[in-house]
Amino acid sequence: MSALTKIFVVLLVILANITVAALVVFVNRQENFRALDVAAETKLAAKTGELTLARADNEALKASDLQQLNARDTTIAAQREALAAAQTNLGALNSQNADLTSKLAMAINAQTSTTAALQVAQQQNATSDTNFATLRKEHDELQARYTGESLHITDLQNTLDVTKRDRDYLSEQVVQLLAQNAQQADVIHKNLPAIESRQGVIVNPTPMIALDGVIRDKTVIAGVPYATISLGSAEQVQKNMQFKVIDGDKFLGYLTVDTVEPHESTGRLEGPHINDIHSGVEVKTQL
Repeated sequence: MSALTKIFVVLLVILANITVAALVVFVNRQENFRALDVAAETKLAAKTGELTLARADNEALKASDLQQLNARDTTIAAQREALAAAQTNLGALNSQNADLTSKLAMAINAQTSTTAALQVAQQQNATSDTNFATLRKEHDELQARYTGESLHITDLQNTLDVTKRDRDYLSEQVVQLLAQNAQQADVIHKNLPAIESRQGVIVNPTPMIALDGVIRDKTVIAGVPYATISLGSAEQVQKNMQFKVIDGDKFLGYLTVDTVEPHESTGRLEGPHINDIHSGVEVKTQL
């Protein structure tokens, strides 16, 4: 056998072995492929069921989404209507805002004026506070002075009360003396004629004739009380003549004539009750 033949035989054996091995591998692979195909068909069936369920869920979701979409459309329509109303309100609000802006500008101007007036008022208030402090100090000083004056007035009032009691007592004595003097004057006039002095002045001021009149008015000149009576020279009234002033049965005082007119005379008042003399009370030369 030649070498080439041997080579071909060896190659043939190798090819036969390779072919057998390939067939074994193919057979084994085919069994595996069948098992894999069965498993794949099982998985496919499972996936097909899942797909069916998924399609059902998808249809349900589509229905739910459609319902939600319809509800959303309704909501959007309502929101569009609300937006239109809001835009209308916005226009009204813009108009109101413009009006409020104008009013705000006016208010700012007024506030500026008010602020200026407030500053002036604060300045005046500061001045008033200063004046008030000064017045308070003066008030305190016056209060202290008033306290001292009140004590002094109390002392004077006590002294006045004592003086008043003494005056009332002396007034009663004067009234008694004046009454006695009037009685004595009446006795003298009834028993002695009128005597004229060298100057022609009446020494005895109470005339022998009875003259009756009234007080017309009363005044005070330089602290001295005077009165005008309804009798004058036509009724024989003369200067220094003395009249008694009475109010009913009450003796008020004397009037001594200073000036004489034809139908009225004026004279000084004196006596215990000259403060009670007024227009209309009587004047007499003789009681």
